[in-house]
Formats: sequence, C-alpha cells, structure tokens
Amino acid sequence: MVEIYAEWNGMSLADRAAQALCFNGTGGYLQEVYHGGPYATRWLFPEAFMFGRAEIPAASMLQRLPEALEIVETHARDSAYEWQDRGIESVLKEYREFVALCAQKEFETGHPCLISARY
Repeated sequence: MVEIYAEWNGMSLADRAAQALCFNGTGGYLQEVYHGGPYATRWLFPEAFMFGRAEIPAASMLQRLPEALEIVETHARDSAYEWQDRGIESVLKEYREFVALCAQKEFETGHPCLISARY
C-alpha cells in the first residue's frame, strides 16, 4: 500500500487527528494499492517518491492532476478487481480533494505542503 500524507505550516493536533481518522483526501491522506502500475501517486508526487518527503507547490499538483486522474481510472478499470463507476468516482474525488486541500493550505500559509510518500 502506498500512503501519501500532506503536512502544512501551523498544522494543529486536531488536523493530525483528522488525518489519522479520515482516510481520504479531505484530511490530507491518500492511499493507493501497490499491485501493478501505473501509479497515480508516483505521477502526482514524483519528488516525494524521489526523496521520501518534499515540498510540492500546489501549481505543480494541479498541473499533474488531470493525468493522475486518468491513471487512477485506467488502473481501476484494468485491474483484477471489479470496480463500479461509483467506486471509481469516489477515488477520483479523493485525489481532487487532496490537491484542493494542499492548494488551500498553501494559500493560507504562503508555503507549499510537505508531501510524504510511504510504501
């Protein structure tokens, strides 16, 4: 399992608790099953995979997001698991929400989020 975490300046204990409990993009957490590529997380956050953690500007994530969403959908449809459209849409929504959260936090703090990749 690939896990992606976002951290931002001024992240509170409540933010960290929400991230630990809310396993979706709105809490600054994404996960991707690690069983055959392509991998959307590697496309969206290459710097984090290169260094383990990296500040990634929201503009870079927003630029990469359309391709990452295509990868998510292609991977879901081509996988051995039977995905229904509703399930695919919920995963796409998590990616959109994660990037939106990072953009919001960058706007609020003036600094890009620190993105960590764990696998």
